[in-house]
Amino acid sequence: MSNWYGRGDYELDITSATVLWDKTGMPAVPSRWVLIRDPKGQLKPQALLSTDMTAQPEEILQWFRHRWQMEVTVEEVRAHLGVETQRQ
Repeated sequence: MSNWYGRGDYELDITSATVLWDKTGMPAVPSRWVLIRDPKGQLKPQALLSTDMTAQPEEILQWFRHRWQMEVTVEEVRAHLGVETQRQ
């Protein structure tokens, strides 16, 4: 994995499979889960889930990275500029 949160090239173990997400009273939804693990033990294992059955595990991991970077930015904007608060 390249450029994992500013760490440069970083090796991760990735495994994935498809499942049928079922909830009583609701239609079943096919999903793909992706489990990522740091073989060095510096990062906690994380599980990701997608309902896009055409997506490859590496693509789902890229989506997660991009979303996390946006969420961190939005949280910093809220904290420092007061966006989405009563002060607006």
